[in-house]
Amino acid sequence: MSEVLYNPLEDEDVRLPIYKKNGKNMVFPAFISGVKLINVTSKAGEDLQICELEFEIHESAEKMEPVTIFEETEDNKYDYRRPKEEVPATTFVGGRVKTGNNGKLWKNLTKGSGRMNRILIESLKALGVDIKTKKVETDKKKVDAVVIPELTEELFLGLPVFIWLDEESFTAKDGRNVSYAAVNKYVKIDGVDRTTVLENTLAVSNNGKAPAKKQDDPFADMDDDLPF
Repeated sequence: MSEVLYNPLEDEDVRLPIYKKNGKNMVFPAFISGVKLINVTSKAGEDLQICELEFEIHESAEKMEPVTIFEETEDNKYDYRRPKEEVPATTFVGGRVKTGNNGKLWKNLTKGSGRMNRILIESLKALGVDIKTKKVETDKKKVDAVVIPELTEELFLGLPVFIWLDEESFTAKDGRNVSYAAVNKYVKIDGVDRTTVLENTLAVSNNGKAPAKKQDDPFADMDDDLPF
């Protein structure tokens, strides 16, 4: 039987921590790598669209300080009161996290003007989606109305953002409480061309390969004052 070695420096199978040792939420540079659209009808009979986003942690996480991981409990959860060791932030590059309950986008297809679409517009702006307006007349007054874009994969894929991790949970069929990382807050990264992200980043269009050259990395010139 051949010798099998475990090298802790090569172990990238590490659970993503949601919190820092100071209790603050973890923040990572990422890009939108997946979009799921669901159409539903509300109890009031209004047609709604739900948009769930998936984010992939980008290799520019190498600019981050080492990330603290924690001792695990008997049910394989991190005990955030017991720091264990630090690992390079690049350990989590390529990791994927989806929007949580408060991070999903909701669009009212029946009623254009209302709270749901007002929140949607602010969320789209936070993601870096270009929002257009057009002049309309209401009660003989001209106002700038927001043209809410159609929610499609093309609208979101490749958008570079900072994501804040949050903890959510559900009750499994066997009664266990299962917690997981989710994203409920995101902010666009200014100065990064999403087209370059689409062309160079692994999960979207490069078959799992990182950018060939450092200068091709669209996150390489980010400012150093990141919110980590």
